[in-house]
Amino acid sequence: MHRLILLFTLSLSVALPSQAATTKYVIDHILITMRSGMGSEFQILRTLPSGTALEILQTNDDTGYSLARSVKSGVEGWVLTQYLSDTPIHRDRLVVAEKKIAALEKENNRLKKSAGKLGKQSTTKEKESKDLLSKNEKLSKELAILKNVSIDPLKFAEENKKLKTESMSIDKEINMLRQENQALKDRSEKEWLLTGAGILFAGIVFGFIFPKIRSTRKSGYDSSL
Repeated sequence: MHRLILLFTLSLSVALPSQAATTKYVIDHILITMRSGMGSEFQILRTLPSGTALEILQTNDDTGYSLARSVKSGVEGWVLTQYLSDTPIHRDRLVVAEKKIAALEKENNRLKKSAGKLGKQSTTKEKESKDLLSKNEKLSKELAILKNVSIDPLKFAEENKKLKTESMSIDKEINMLRQENQALKDRSEKEWLLTGAGILFAGIVFGFIFPKIRSTRKSGYDSSL
């Protein structure tokens, strides 16, 4: 009997005009059944928890049932239309929202790191720019000097010759001072050597004479006795 009713129901579903499939969701806090036909007397094919995504193939407003296909398992059957919603349940939407927030936070951190790197690169580029400006200013000054020199090469040659002459004169004076310094150093060393030799000689003489004087005094003292 149930098989005949099922075949009759399926034949009706085939005969009914086709509709564009839409996706609906089982509403919050409920567990509904998917049956083989439009009524509680038909066989239960599946129990569907809240949040289950269903592809709606057909809706019968008179019976209040909709022919649906499970997006996940592909099983088809009839469910009560009043327990379906156009939007996912709050729990699933919260999960999606949390995933979006996590993705946004990750992207935000990536952007912060990128901004930090760009800031460092900007500081480095700014320093390089200042260095280049400083070098450019220095080269500009040197170029100005070279231009002045190239305008009056004879004057430059004369000044160069004068500088060479002065340099040679200074070198001669330095050599003379070095020679005088060396001579004074040698003389000082000789004087110290002579002084040391004199002191040594005096010590030797004193070493010879003093014992004799002492011996003479002692012998004279003995004879007086």
